[in-house]
Amino acid sequence: MTAVNPARPEPDRLKPMGVENVSLSVEDITTLHAEVFGKVPDKQGRSSLLDRYDPGTTQWLIAEFGDGRIVGACPGKEWRLSSTGPEPLPRFSAPHPGAWHRTSDKDDTDAWRLLEAVVFSANAQIRVGEGARAAWLLRDGDLDALVEKPWLAPRDRSFLLAGYPGNPNRSGRPDRPGQKHRWVSHDDVTFTIAEELSGATVVHPVRWEKPCPASTGKPPQGSWLSVREYWGQDETTGEVVVAAHRLTGYHVGDDPHPEGDTK
Repeated sequence: MTAVNPARPEPDRLKPMGVENVSLSVEDITTLHAEVFGKVPDKQGRSSLLDRYDPGTTQWLIAEFGDGRIVGACPGKEWRLSSTGPEPLPRFSAPHPGAWHRTSDKDDTDAWRLLEAVVFSANAQIRVGEGARAAWLLRDGDLDALVEKPWLAPRDRSFLLAGYPGNPNRSGRPDRPGQKHRWVSHDDVTFTIAEELSGATVVHPVRWEKPCPASTGKPPQGSWLSVREYWGQDETTGEVVVAAHRLTGYHVGDDPHPEGDTK
């Protein structure tokens, strides 16, 4: 039996402040799949739902499957995905997925492969859950309500992509300090194949730059993945924790949020 600490709030007692979380329909999920992984006439490949709230900005994808990961970016009209990019990107990517939902009783789907997919831009995020059974749209909500509680204002942070750029060889592992496939261009998007500190080989939909830690006396530099954190406070104990978050983009260069920006 696990002891329960009454002073620690249960997750459902913490409501994230300043965020709007909307459940999406099956039709929304089907449309998203077609726009990101397939060609839809007159929709230019971008997520139309994200464009409704954040038009014209770069859209990003991180999708986890049971047999690997697919990442991508859409800075313009069409997606550039690791699963369909030039070699050697597909070797380090999950296979390109088929449909997530049936259009007839005879159709098979690839929904069983999906663990989670996140399609995001600077101001909105769509998260598709396991098996594509549900999805949610997250974006900023009413921030005026937080004027009297500034400690609950959303905070932007960035995480440094650590690791080693590599030259993938036939064994599937990068050779340090290889240069040939350090960066792979897929039209207007640069991908990086890198080896994480754990030894795993990963693909990032961004140009990887060697980290420059703050200990050098200069501002930390490198390649970053940014998130926006939404805070909640337990009314009984007063405890304040991160109750929700969404991804906001990749960046190269200086830390875009060195002090943890609040807005």
